[in-house]
Amino acid sequence: MGSPGAGKTVVARELGALLKMKVIDVDDHLLEPVWGMSVAEKVICAIFFIWMLMHFITCLRIKGNLYMF
Repeated sequence: MGSPGAGKTVVARELGALLKMKVIDVDDHLLEPVWGMSVAEKVICAIFFIWMLMHFITCLRIKGNLYMF
């Protein structure tokens, strides 16, 4: 596990080649078909959701108080 673009897949493929073992990319074979989008797109959606949630909470603050429903 790690950040998108960190090189996990590259390292796994190189290691697989050295060990003469098949490498299964979980992103390509499991996650992306289920999600219908790339892992990078999913990360962007999650970041956007968190930003929207923080913005919503900020909008609920009135004179320093957070009003909960």
